[in-house]
Amino acid sequence: MSNTRKNTNDNTNIPIRVYLNKIKVISSSVQKYVEFLFILKGELGVVINNQRYRLVESDVVLINSGDVYEIHGEGENLILSMQIENDFFTSLVRREQSLFLCNSSINENEHYDDIRSILAKIMYEYSNRNTGYEFKIMSLLYDITYTLNTNFLITEDYSIQNLEVKSSKYAQRINNIVAYIKQNYNQQISLQDVADSQYLTPEYLSKFFKVNMGMTFSKYLNEFRLTQAVKELLRTDDSITKVAMNNGFPNLVAFNKIFKEVYDTTPAEYRNEVRKKTSKSNKIHNEKVESEIMKVDYNQAFEKLTKYVSNEDKSDNKLLEHSLGINVDVEANVETVKPIIHSWRNLINLGYAQDGLRSDLQQHLTNIQDKIKFKYARFQGIFSDEMFNFGEENDNEEYYNFTKIDKLIDFLYSINLKPFIELGNKAKVLNLATDKVMYFKDSSKRHKGFKESLVLLEKFIVHAINRYGINEVSQWYFEIWKEGDIEYVFWNGDFEKYLKNFQSYYNIIKRIVPGAKVGGPGFNPEVNMKWFDEFLNQVKKTGIQLDFLSISIYPYELIEDSKTEQASDKDRNKAYKKGEYLPHLLPSKDKNYSKVRLDKIRKMIKTSGTSIPEIHVTEYNSSISHRHPANDTTFKATFITKNILDNLDEIDSFGYWFCSDISGELKDSKNLLYGDMGLISANGINKPGFYAYEMLSKLGNDLIQKGDGYIITKKSSYNYEIITYNYKHFDYFYCLKEETPVSLEQYYNIYENQQYLNINIALKGIKSGRYRIKKYTLNREHGSIFDEWLNMNAIYNIKRDEIDYLKQICIPKQTVFYSESIDELKLESCLSPHEVNLYEITFEYS
Repeated sequence: MSNTRKNTNDNTNIPIRVYLNKIKVISSSVQKYVEFLFILKGELGVVINNQRYRLVESDVVLINSGDVYEIHGEGENLILSMQIENDFFTSLVRREQSLFLCNSSINENEHYDDIRSILAKIMYEYSNRNTGYEFKIMSLLYDITYTLNTNFLITEDYSIQNLEVKSSKYAQRINNIVAYIKQNYNQQISLQDVADSQYLTPEYLSKFFKVNMGMTFSKYLNEFRLTQAVKELLRTDDSITKVAMNNGFPNLVAFNKIFKEVYDTTPAEYRNEVRKKTSKSNKIHNEKVESEIMKVDYNQAFEKLTKYVSNEDKSDNKLLEHSLGINVDVEANVETVKPIIHSWRNLINLGYAQDGLRSDLQQHLTNIQDKIKFKYARFQGIFSDEMFNFGEENDNEEYYNFTKIDKLIDFLYSINLKPFIELGNKAKVLNLATDKVMYFKDSSKRHKGFKESLVLLEKFIVHAINRYGINEVSQWYFEIWKEGDIEYVFWNGDFEKYLKNFQSYYNIIKRIVPGAKVGGPGFNPEVNMKWFDEFLNQVKKTGIQLDFLSISIYPYELIEDSKTEQASDKDRNKAYKKGEYLPHLLPSKDKNYSKVRLDKIRKMIKTSGTSIPEIHVTEYNSSISHRHPANDTTFKATFITKNILDNLDEIDSFGYWFCSDISGELKDSKNLLYGDMGLISANGINKPGFYAYEMLSKLGNDLIQKGDGYIITKKSSYNYEIITYNYKHFDYFYCLKEETPVSLEQYYNIYENQQYLNINIALKGIKSGRYRIKKYTLNREHGSIFDEWLNMNAIYNIKRDEIDYLKQICIPKQTVFYSESIDELKLESCLSPHEVNLYEITFEYS
């Protein structure tokens, strides 16, 4: 079915493609691969070489390479399809024209269960991509080929798929006759020839064949020849006469007569019509069927597949882990600790400076600061028209009015936040999806030249010192962002202008306030990693000093057009500027993306010999989209928890983008939720991401132990804090596509699995006695505004009293219990997908 989907082969060497689809219709096509269809749910109507079949749940069918087929879905269905490259398959079976009858809708065979089991295991390995999965898949391909060769090869003729041997007593004789026809159909054979091969008389053979096969020998032979001729007719460009002779027809007249009896047209007309339909369906149905792929319920698919796997295989390939859960045992000695400073609390993103003057956003940020207590607030557009009044006095000397900027910074100080200022004439940008971006107007209508911008910055620094004092401004951060050379974000390797401008900004700031930190460039590793070495080299070569490196982390992989990949840098840049071959982003399949990228960046800095004292992740999130349901769900809570703990204290800040949904309001924001990135909804309801931060803020300053899914800390003597979480990454199939809209009801189906995580923790060396344990539970039932909104039918015209109701109920669940310990305290945490637990453990003095 290659005409119905885009290529999802991710450059691995395995010779298969596996899909989960809901199929409506696939027009008449010639099969280019060897393809299995496995019906997991619903029904399909399938036509193969002019024969019609009705497939229901659990049916499996093989479409041979060269077969002419079409498919019609009936109602809701869920289909697993696996395509095997034809050259690879032919090399395995070692026969150029091998055909197989594997169609469970027309006969019974115990080996169909073997086929189902192998397909289920291949699906598991293909989707999970564990280390060495390619070897496992290859072994399974050999298994399925062996099963086909030994059990489904002999009755390959599709013209007899609806026929049934009347008596099993004569099954072997029928098989022998069919085998003889298979081997000799392309020659001039007669009833006498076949009778002689079976040591029978022609009269007996004729009667025997008709009784047991339901048709005469001559009719069967002609239809078999016709079936093979049709394959050759569509597979090759040979003349009609040559096709007829190659398949045993005595002449063209006989071939045309038999062909027209079956297909009601001539061979030439049939060839032209099918090829025309195939070409047309390649264009028309590709997008139509592709659009259905993302609506597949992957969790339901895996539930369906598990019943086809034996108990031995279930324990071997862990296909059932998603339902049975994973058990993790943790032993930690509470006396072995090291200090942690929680550098992630150094930064939160306010967003755009003008939004920071809104009273509702200020209330949201006050709420965040009251519970979590960040150190710096980062904002953009400080010199935009909305923030800065720029005019002239009567003597034509320019004057500067920083009143609005003062109001913003005064507010930040009132809630114990210091400014982290991104400088530059940066436009406000909202990504609605990876391929759809809204660029707002430039941050200043009045164009300021470079020299004018330096004067403005100098005036502001002097003003800030006079207002806040040199000691305070010395603690501020100034980030000089580098705008992309292509499409706003893509670098082209030329950093001369940026570094020259950076040095000018740096000199102005440092001359007035030497203690302030100046850095940049807002590096995006997902799109500009290939230029980072060159950037470091030019920084070192010019002798420019960065007080800090600023990075934005969004987990995407850059995919370029194949022509672009092969082009030179010069030609690539020309193509970019013309709007040709622009790269696009796909969600990364790497659940450890941030740690892997940051480790690589630190290594590159060290290798380059460049001295950069601090590294700040000034922006991070799970998506660049401001309209993605992930931003509203409990997924975001585990995403935040995992990324912060994976990189705990390894960088100088980890700035979440951003604090409130207010910053991303558009016309669609009349809904309660619209998929924006804030920790708090526009209506002031705390989202799961907020509660993740609140839980993290309760951790102690002594680290006992951390690992995948947990962290154990100590706050004071005999007081311990534990966070456990069950992170689920986007599944493999979701990561093969640009972020496409997913219905709210189906949203939780785009993750890798639904397995529970059971973490059993034993705290060793603990003081004997009684402990009070307070547990906070954040999951879909407790603390999820997204799920509570769904329970209210996702209404858009929500009222004030309903908002107040949601504010009251959208909170984590709190439970308290006691545990006795003698040198060891045991704790069991059972986590559903996307769940976070916090345990506050306090010794009870008697």
